[in-house]
Amino acid sequence: MESAPTDARFSFAMAANGRPSISFTSPGAPSIRLSDGDDPLASLAATMEQLKPARQAGQPLVVLGSADGYLLTALARHPLALPFGRQQCVYLLEPNPGNLLLAMMIHDLSGANGPIRQERIQWFVGGDCMSAFRKALRNDAFLPFPQINLASSPDGPRLAEQLTDVLKEILEHDKNLEQKLLRRYPEFPVERLLEMTSENPPRAPRALLLTTRFSTVLQYSTADTQAGLEELGWEAKVVIEPSSHHTLTFPAIRQTMLDFDPDVIIQIDHVRAEHGNLFPETVPFLCWTQDHLPTLINPQAGENQGPLDFLLTDHGPWYSRNFGYPAENSLTLGKLTRVPEIPVSWTSDGPDLCYVSNAAKLPEVAAEELVASVRTHPDLQTLARRCSTELIARYADGTSFAGTQDLRAFVDQLAAAEGLTGLAGLPELTTELFERLNNILYRQQALGWAADVADARGLSLEIYGSGWDKHPRFARYAKGVVGYGAPLEALTRSAKLNLQIVPYFSLHQRLLDGIAAGGFYLVRSHPADTTILDCARFLNRFAPDAATVAAAARVIPEDRRGEFEALVAANSFIADRLDAVELVRVYQGQGLFLDDAEMPPRVGEVSFASAGQLDACVSRFLGDEALRREIVLSQRAAIAGTLSYSAGMRRVMRQLHARLAERHTASELSLSAA
Repeated sequence: MESAPTDARFSFAMAANGRPSISFTSPGAPSIRLSDGDDPLASLAATMEQLKPARQAGQPLVVLGSADGYLLTALARHPLALPFGRQQCVYLLEPNPGNLLLAMMIHDLSGANGPIRQERIQWFVGGDCMSAFRKALRNDAFLPFPQINLASSPDGPRLAEQLTDVLKEILEHDKNLEQKLLRRYPEFPVERLLEMTSENPPRAPRALLLTTRFSTVLQYSTADTQAGLEELGWEAKVVIEPSSHHTLTFPAIRQTMLDFDPDVIIQIDHVRAEHGNLFPETVPFLCWTQDHLPTLINPQAGENQGPLDFLLTDHGPWYSRNFGYPAENSLTLGKLTRVPEIPVSWTSDGPDLCYVSNAAKLPEVAAEELVASVRTHPDLQTLARRCSTELIARYADGTSFAGTQDLRAFVDQLAAAEGLTGLAGLPELTTELFERLNNILYRQQALGWAADVADARGLSLEIYGSGWDKHPRFARYAKGVVGYGAPLEALTRSAKLNLQIVPYFSLHQRLLDGIAAGGFYLVRSHPADTTILDCARFLNRFAPDAATVAAAARVIPEDRRGEFEALVAANSFIADRLDAVELVRVYQGQGLFLDDAEMPPRVGEVSFASAGQLDACVSRFLGDEALRREIVLSQRAAIAGTLSYSAGMRRVMRQLHARLAERHTASELSLSAA
């Protein structure tokens, strides 16, 4: 570290109010204090307020000079909480060690909350500080370039100019990486990918998976996808921020691609177009739609799909029909689960009843948030308020809504009563009501049954998740948050009776994960649990090749039309997205209902639709651990063979191989004809 010649020109100074500061003297000029105004703390408060938006957004910033140390100390000791544990990255560039030494005499920079020990605060000190900063960003491409710079040193203007030069170098480096990738993937190697996705590839295929640590579920699902692919013999690499102050930068991702040379790229809930020109169009990009996000369910996203953009989804026809995604690039994939190792034997000596969920928000609060979200549309807001109030009242009377189709009829009825029939936005309002309010009401309704059963029988009920300790009805059962992975798996096995409560087909993520961990579940039954299976059995017999209701209707025998129409009506709970036959085909594409068997096995035995049925299930299963173990082991085996990550990835790659083979054959035929 070189020492700049200006070090000796820094000295202690006192502000007008007596607080210690630092002054700088340059030849032929009067001394200046490195804090504005007469009070360093007042100056600091003004600066921190000015920085508040950047701090709330977690924007990386650089402090150009340590000045009198007040700002550096405050940034270290008073970070703003960011979502998912993200941390703001702060750089200190100080060319004058003497200045920093004086600042350290004013402030204690040690300790866990000081700037020295925090990894998110990067130090570059000495006359070569900019060179060291430049080198650090080249060596660690995940370090974000600062978006805010604060000149707290006489050298600030000079350092700011040098920062601009560093940014230009980074952009030029990224451009070079982009050109290297384009040369690496000049055209789509269809023959190579056909070999890589075949049953006997010449080498281990390679998949690059992109995710972020600033998520709840996605990073874990991505890691499980990686493990599933590796079970199949693939090499799989996950690109994720190395720490909470790092960022997924273009140079970091591009360099990883050059080093790893993937055959395919996989990302959950994001399509290629969202990344601009980051990924060459000649590399297949597989987007797994675990959540139907606004960035996915819009025509622009569908229009931006290229020939090698594939959608892994359980709503393929809906995406194609409504948003223009190419139907031929839709690969069927729904929920999957990691199947962990479990003990050879264990004792369920935990709570009698156990429920894990974050759906603890009071319905009235959720309703107010929903109404506020449509405040720019007065008529829609009026209807949203009426629907929310009425929906809460219906649940209080014991009613429930298990699907968006029934809820849409409810919304239409209230719209007519308000004189708002035909109002734009009703489908969107129905979706918001279902996800944000009905979801909570449906879960808490059945949880109330469980609480009543537990209290009446003198049983223990434990509820895990955020916010339950503040819920007036369920606070006394609240046990806080349980960690994802091994802690949750251990809790699930220890509970005698776990509860699954969702307003969808019951084969939901929590149930899959819980059964895979060896947990026994009582399931609030949903109409789809039986109607989809009934429809699948009918189609397997009378219309095995039909892909839609219309296609099935053309081939079904006349004497079976009435039965078919009844099955279609019974499976209309998501008819706004998929018709009954499309729904069955989606699940069959996931390996379900191909042999007329329910999934998971024996789910009908453990299901309940009312407080009385739940009480009967508790009577039957609570004291019979052998029966519980028999059922869960049969369910676990079925899930492991069909809905594990390795099973799901095997199906996806087989579908991808088939689609590419069809395209390759069509291309060869076209060339032959020419």
